Amino acid sequence: MWKSGIMSRKRAVARAWIVALSLVASSSASAAVIPGADYNFNGSAPSSATQSGGYASPGTFEFWQIQGGSDATTSITGGIDTNGTASGATPAGNALFATWDQVGGTYTYLQLSNYYANPTNTAGGASGPEQVQVSFDVFVDGATVATPLSVQVNQGGYTSTFTPTLANGAYTHVQYTLDQAVQTGTFSNTANFNLLRLEANAATFGLDTGNTIRLDNFNLQVVVPEPSSAIALLGVAGFAALRRRPLRRA
Repeated sequence: MWKSGIMSRKRAVARAWIVALSLVASSSASAAVIPGADYNFNGSAPSSATQSGGYASPGTFEFWQIQGGSDATTSITGGIDTNGTASGATPAGNALFATWDQVGGTYTYLQLSNYYANPTNTAGGASGPEQVQVSFDVFVDGATVATPLSVQVNQGGYTSTFTPTLANGAYTHVQYTLDQAVQTGTFSNTANFNLLRLEANAATFGLDTGNTIRLDNFNLQVVVPEPSSAIALLGVAGFAALRRRPLRRA
């Protein structure tokens, strides 16, 4: 009788562990790129254009518009070149780039903006901003501070603005979830993302020549975290079941 009770409760614990393992197997971490939100710029032939003026926009490349301006004359050259992130391949790959020169004036700004030409770029079923991950590689040259760019991800009534720390003269890999940024408005799990933007200004780059931004491997992903505590919680529950009643000898 006593041995029978022990075996019964051991079987209960084993069943609890099986349930825990099944739960983790069926709810493991997953990541899916949101449709239309993956840009490595390798699908386009390198090209560029230049425009000058108080406002300048040399063009739109793979849905990304390059634009900027100042209270003086700004010359912006932008497009897609072959100076992407190093990947072991030769060439390394393409990148979106903007280089701008300014002489005089008191302010300047430069934006890489994606207004999402496709209408299918929704939040991908994420239950909240903590499940939307932004990642990209960015190169800056001419920055005067360690945080020279702001990164905006917008819906109609929601904006997430992140300011990464970057190395000047080199690529930096940036990765974060929307809730790790400054948020305004209310996130929607069904609304389109209608603006992606990297922005620099006179407070972060000099009013001079040779300022450069390159963007590569930009994507948004829906990331569902792994329920890492599931096994621990059910294991504790099973252990508690084993100790719930004192053992009695027959």
